[in-house]
Amino acid sequence: VTRFIPSTYRDNPYLNKEYVQYLEGLTGDLGRAWRDGDWDVYEGQAFPLWRDDLHVCQPFDIPSHWPRMIGIDWGYAAPFAALWGAKDPDTGRVFIYREIYQNNLTDAQQARAVKANSEGETVRFRYADPSMWINRTVMEYAVSTADIYAQEGVPLTKADNDRLGGKRKVDRMLGLLPDGKPALQVFSTCTKLRETMPALPYDKFRVEDVDTHAEDHAYDALRYLLSEIGRAHV
Repeated sequence: VTRFIPSTYRDNPYLNKEYVQYLEGLTGDLGRAWRDGDWDVYEGQAFPLWRDDLHVCQPFDIPSHWPRMIGIDWGYAAPFAALWGAKDPDTGRVFIYREIYQNNLTDAQQARAVKANSEGETVRFRYADPSMWINRTVMEYAVSTADIYAQEGVPLTKADNDRLGGKRKVDRMLGLLPDGKPALQVFSTCTKLRETMPALPYDKFRVEDVDTHAEDHAYDALRYLLSEIGRAHV
C-alpha cells in the first residue's frame, strides 16, 4: 500500500533560518515547486495558473436553474471528449461537472453516450468541434458527424474555434473573481481534464497556442464549452 502524506518545509523542524528565508524569497514557478511542493509547474507550461487546490472542487448538486452547456471534441482513434458545464448566474463562475473521454466510439455511439449522460437535464447548448460538420460519403449519401448526432436526438451548435481567442478565454477563466475564487471550477470526478490541463505545453512555433500534438482533447472540449462566455463574465 502506498500513501501520500503532504508536507512542506514548515513541517521540518531541522531547517535553519537562512534556508527558510531563502525558500520564502523564491518567486514564480521555482517558488511553487521548491517551497510549496507543487510539481505540476514546468518551463513552457501553457496554463501555469492551474492549481488543483484552487480549481478543483468536490461534487455537489447543481441547482436546476443554472444554465448548462456541453463541449464536444470529436475523435475516434484519438479520444472523443465531452464536458458538461453549468454557470452560476449570480457570479458567472463555471463549474465543469461531468466528462466522457473515450476512443473507438462511432459517431452514433458518441451521440448516445452524450444523450444518456444528460438524462433529466436541460442543456442550453452542445458546442461541438466545427470539423463535425464536414460531409463524408456513407452508403452513397453525403453525411456529417453533426447529422448523425442530430439523428440520434443530440442537435449540436458549432463552437467558436478561434484557437488563440479560446486560449485567452481559458486563461481568464482560471483567474480569480472578486470573491477570491477562480471563475472556473472542475469537479474532482473529471479526472482527464484535471490530469491533462496542467500537462499541456505551449506550441513551439505558435507560441500563444497550446501544442496540438499534446493530449489536448479535454482542453479543446473545454474551450468549445466556453464559446458563449465573454469578457463580461470574468
